Amino acid sequence: MKILIATEDVLEAQGIEWVLKSRWNDIEVVAATNVPDVLAKEQAEGFDYTFIDLGMVEASEIHLTPAMWTGISSERTFHKTYEAFQKKADQLLFRPFLPEALIPIVQQAKFRLRNATNRAQGAEGDKNTFTHHDVFLGNKTLPPNSSVAMIVPKRKEEKESLLDALTAHVFSFQVTFLPLSEGILLLAPTTTASHLKKSIERFSLEGKKTMQTLFSAYLLNVDDQKSLPEWYQQVKSAQQKIFYEGFDIVSIEEKVEEWCEFDPFLTPVEQREWIEMLERQDKKGVKKWLEHHFFVLEDPYPDPELVRIRLTSVLAQLRRYMTTYRLKQGDLERRYHALFEKTVHGVVMYDIVQQYVSFAQELLHFIPQKGSDETSTAKRVHELVERNYWNPDWGLAECASHLSVHKSTLSRRFLKEQGVHFRDYVLAFRVQEAKRLLLETSLPVKEIARLTGFRQASYFTQKFKESTGVFPSHYKSMQQSNIVDNN
Repeated sequence: MKILIATEDVLEAQGIEWVLKSRWNDIEVVAATNVPDVLAKEQAEGFDYTFIDLGMVEASEIHLTPAMWTGISSERTFHKTYEAFQKKADQLLFRPFLPEALIPIVQQAKFRLRNATNRAQGAEGDKNTFTHHDVFLGNKTLPPNSSVAMIVPKRKEEKESLLDALTAHVFSFQVTFLPLSEGILLLAPTTTASHLKKSIERFSLEGKKTMQTLFSAYLLNVDDQKSLPEWYQQVKSAQQKIFYEGFDIVSIEEKVEEWCEFDPFLTPVEQREWIEMLERQDKKGVKKWLEHHFFVLEDPYPDPELVRIRLTSVLAQLRRYMTTYRLKQGDLERRYHALFEKTVHGVVMYDIVQQYVSFAQELLHFIPQKGSDETSTAKRVHELVERNYWNPDWGLAECASHLSVHKSTLSRRFLKEQGVHFRDYVLAFRVQEAKRLLLETSLPVKEIARLTGFRQASYFTQKFKESTGVFPSHYKSMQQSNIVDNN
């Protein structure tokens, strides 16, 4: 849109130009300070709208398009008002006037200009009209150098009010708004993504003054002949980055990246880290682990659903701690279920992880309770072995101390219930965990020995061979060979 400002006051012209350009990035403003200058520029360029001093109108043959000009005057009289509207002025401003008075005038002018352009396009306008059917089932394509965007409000219940605000906003080009379950699809068949981005940013800036809705928008440049359903799938995929990037973002996606590979499950080593952190009630360690494993993810991101699965793997460790220390009750139990729902349905990963940090720290605030006498000795021993087998200094004495019984009493009770000596039971548990690590990780034997509670790798190898009949490296090779043969 091209606007002419015709006034002898240079500062006034500069002020009006600044107000208009600071609000819209899709308009061109030209100033003229005398009648000959106005006539020359009007003839050379032509303008869509004009702000002009009434004195220039009275003293010249300047041609003004009816209803597409606003007069400016210092004389606040009925005569001036009558004169302006007799000559078909759109509006009349009396000095001094507030800069805000210019905004609705230009908005309405842009709206009228856009409607006139659409009517003039005729059949071309019909070609650029889109419906929900076109998005899901049609074969329609967008013309080159056009754009598509998905706008997603932070709260789903605000989608309707956001749609109303977008519809009421005056864009300087044709835009189709289609509300969908994910958000609001914008189709701009006559403008590029960079131009659309600036308009959406302007809409966002204006909206922050009048509404509380936060949203993010992801835009694509239409650069080939994909069908509209294909472009919809592309922008739908792009908007899923909200899970990582949050809201209040307007971004042009040059290329929609494929999700990167990502292991959604905790490794045995990571499971051990969680058991140790929770046993030590290491609140800082828990916070650091969560931030290090989730906040470092970068584009290209993994599929958000895989990240949700990994979070539930962490939640399982917290649940295990709650079960062991009988914390599955009251407010903690309610918060646990709420955290699970947040994990499954939460929109932004950052918010979910922060709730994990908060819940874990509250959980570790409680003093762990030892098991009651009603629980069998064997079960209580198994729980302690599961949490402490990695520690080479942990044994019968430490277990008995935790259960508040003499070690000989514990040894006798355990042998009676399980039919195996405590020392042999711990060794068998360590060997079993070592088997798991051999098959599920690529850790060297020395590291596996350390993680399963053996001080020396040689002693670990000896005990492993006594238990399984083969050395650790041979055991891994045999198991991998069996998997290949079965396939």
